[in-house]
Amino acid sequence: MVYLKSHLKKYPLMQIEDILKLYLQGILGPAHLVNDFEKAYKRVNEEYQTIKDNNYEYDLFEEISDDYVRIYLKPYFELKHDFKDLVNAFILSSQEEQNIALFIKEIKKLINDENRDFINLYLQKNDFLISHSAIYRLNYQPHYLVIHKKYLKQLLS
Repeated sequence: MVYLKSHLKKYPLMQIEDILKLYLQGILGPAHLVNDFEKAYKRVNEEYQTIKDNNYEYDLFEEISDDYVRIYLKPYFELKHDFKDLVNAFILSSQEEQNIALFIKEIKKLINDENRDFINLYLQKNDFLISHSAIYRLNYQPHYLVIHKKYLKQLLS
């Protein structure tokens, strides 16, 4: 189950793209297969360098579904001082079994008169990767990795 209601409450400026991304991550996790640790580790460190002096207040993590969480880079680095374990958990999470049929079924439940064309076009592309909306990025500054909850305890210990 994806935690849409709590996210709409916390992020009231969410657009349809952000809702689709939440479902993508909440059901499929890091939907893109990542096998290159060094490349992912480098990308995360580079992203962190762009936000380390940012005053935006991030939670360490937030639940996005029954299975997945978003781990925010800035507070994670402040706690652990390195991203190696986080990137490893991200890679392992990307290898979890993915239920595309469930994802499509849940996305179709979101269709209404306002978003019908957008969602239908999104599903027709058959490429489910999607970025946060500009409004979401500007107001909430998302900088995180998605990991399966089964890695959370060992990651934060």
